[in-house]
Amino acid sequence: MLAVETVDLPEGVVEEEYAVPNILDFKVLADRLGDCLGRLSRFNARRAALSLPDGVFRIHILEFDELPPRAADRERLLRWRLEKAAAFDMAGTVLRYRVFRREGGPYTLLACAAKAAVVSQYESLLTDLGVQPWSIGPSSFHAMDHYATLLHEHPQSFAFAYIADDAISAMVADRENIFFYRWKEVRRTAADDSRLRVIREISDSIHFYTHRDRAQQSGADRLFLAGTAAGLDAVAEGVRSSLSIDVSVLPPMIGVAAAGDAAGDAAMPVVSAALLGAGGTV
Repeated sequence: MLAVETVDLPEGVVEEEYAVPNILDFKVLADRLGDCLGRLSRFNARRAALSLPDGVFRIHILEFDELPPRAADRERLLRWRLEKAAAFDMAGTVLRYRVFRREGGPYTLLACAAKAAVVSQYESLLTDLGVQPWSIGPSSFHAMDHYATLLHEHPQSFAFAYIADDAISAMVADRENIFFYRWKEVRRTAADDSRLRVIREISDSIHFYTHRDRAQQSGADRLFLAGTAAGLDAVAEGVRSSLSIDVSVLPPMIGVAAAGDAAGDAAMPVVSAALLGAGGTV
């Protein structure tokens, strides 16, 4: 990552929701984001990856013994499974998924659904600013992809937790697959109370994964922490005490070479709306 620009947003500009429009004051958000992009104009970027709060999506991990070869048939099957298994409305959604498979094993699909009307708001915002959105996804998975080079140095299954000011996302994965995902909203309260709740939610997530299936081969033996919230070191110490697990706090994303980075690649902004609530940052 070459540079970072942030700007605070006043209350009432954006509401992070799955089912209703998110951008409540288009002009204010466009002005603030335009200022940020203007300060990055030296990179002459015209495409953007849009990283949205996990709460805007409904995210599930599903397994299939076989998958249809055609993309359209695969999406129909995936939508059918989500409509049967998930307690949320799939009508009017855009669906993105990633396929994992160990040799000879079942297919694991990480599926992310978002309301098309919500996604189109953010796409229109960027397009009006002269930037073409080409990739849209949850902030936690974009962060995990960014840190992939560091995470994949760990040979075993690992846990990864992405901590924003008002939510956490916890997942368990290895180099080839993803096994578990959980998102939890954490309302802002006094700093100490919020930190204790974050510690508890992360610890509970890892404990649940470790004990949910006695037949699973192994649990996560290391936790990697990243995010935009303050106090990650204190959270790491709290989780160590709670679970007796190795915990590493990952460095800030700026200065970390993302997986696939190469010298000479065209610069591309990642527009992160991970903290778009009242008093948040973009």
